[in-house]
Amino acid sequence: MLTLSVWLSLAQHLGLALLLGGAFTRRWWLDSWPLWPLGLGLVLLGLGSLGAAAWTLAQFGLLTPADLSGYLLAEPAGRALVWALLGGVLLLAAEAGRWRLPGLVPPAGLLLYGLGAQGHAALGGVPTTATQMLHLAAMSTWLGGVLALAVGKEPPRDELSRMTTPALLSLLVLAFTGAFAALVNGGHLGTLRTSPYGAVLAGKLALVLAAVSAAAWLRWRVYRALPARPALRLELALLLLAVLASAWLGETPPPAQH
Repeated sequence: MLTLSVWLSLAQHLGLALLLGGAFTRRWWLDSWPLWPLGLGLVLLGLGSLGAAAWTLAQFGLLTPADLSGYLLAEPAGRALVWALLGGVLLLAAEAGRWRLPGLVPPAGLLLYGLGAQGHAALGGVPTTATQMLHLAAMSTWLGGVLALAVGKEPPRDELSRMTTPALLSLLVLAFTGAFAALVNGGHLGTLRTSPYGAVLAGKLALVLAAVSAAAWLRWRVYRALPARPALRLELALLLLAVLASAWLGETPPPAQH
């Protein structure tokens, strides 16, 4: 069920894609991509993170500003949200100031840690948190790049070509980290097949595979010198649905927790 917590998680995921994916896009293959999408990403990250904290406290009847500040400063999950917001602010400042590349690594790490140490991943300790950080980095890189190329004017072929290697690397990382998370959270194939978690996971995998097919169609259109925008927009739509499924998955109790 798509509860408010799912939509808040989606806002966090989209904020990450705009911030981290946008910064990566500006540095590696599309330096004309404006700064304002990164600012929008920070707004979405803030709304999603603070909303998620308020939603968590509301389940226990803790609704005062003091409760919220106490949660953000004293609880591990709350502190992780603070780290994510701090990382997002610093990453936006670093990109606005055109810091050298090494200067982007610490804020990006803070941002990824803050979001990676939430939900199911936090229960597994360092290995699952690190895996989730890699998963989020790969998805935001892929989605951010496709978003930048899908809007505006028809992208030149050289910009599309520069995107190929990062997209393929992102796909490989997503496959590895996704398989690891499924094994940790799902227990075994039998429980995945009969659980709500497994159903949402299957939907997410189907959407990612469809996005890969759209990317292949894009490469075919580029090879044939056809307009790339139809394939880019289809790939973007499928990736956005996959991110929604990912947010839904994060709010669905996995079989291994029962």
